[in-house]
Amino acid sequence: MGTKATTNIFHCPRDIDNTQRTIRENSGRDAYYYSYSFNSSDVSRSGVNPGMTTVVNHARTVFPFKLDQVVAPARKIMTAEGISSLLPTEAPPPAVSNLSAGCVTSGGWVPFNVSTPTKINNYLTIRHDGNANVAFAHGHVQAVPWRFGTLSNNAAPTFNRKSMHRSQLQKTSRTGPGCNNKSRRGRRGKGSRITACYPSLPFLEKN
Repeated sequence: MGTKATTNIFHCPRDIDNTQRTIRENSGRDAYYYSYSFNSSDVSRSGVNPGMTTVVNHARTVFPFKLDQVVAPARKIMTAEGISSLLPTEAPPPAVSNLSAGCVTSGGWVPFNVSTPTKINNYLTIRHDGNANVAFAHGHVQAVPWRFGTLSNNAAPTFNRKSMHRSQLQKTSRTGPGCNNKSRRGRRGKGSRITACYPSLPFLEKN
């Protein structure tokens, strides 16, 4: 990477618990000692690569992904600060209670499970006073709450909110992962309330 002396720039000073990494190493598996990972998901059964990286499978088949495929790059996470341990100061409550939404173990941060798109695969960390540092596809860096990474509108590179029918964006509940329970009035009158955040939705193969 041209750092010459150190790769510490890829490791957050607050990322200090290596318990899960040690467990992986002791079981003969590789451990990932960096704090940041690229938004990257498995290829779907139909051969669609959701992005944001090109994927080469074990058969050496290449499933390319280009940056110009990202929809709304200013709000799509490119590099994420995932959880590295299950400490309550590191991982959000759902990750602690749901071990299947585990720690990042490679350079790929996989927000959603391709086979079960509504299931969260990797969460963002909360090590920065409840926030995680992320870099977006168009270049800027920002601290965001962990729920930000559970939304397709932010984490699914090819997700296109504009293609969704209004009824699919209508607020249906005051609770649920990814929602901050805030709402705003729509243009259609007092009875129209649009959610201020969007539920986790499957990756869309077509925009």
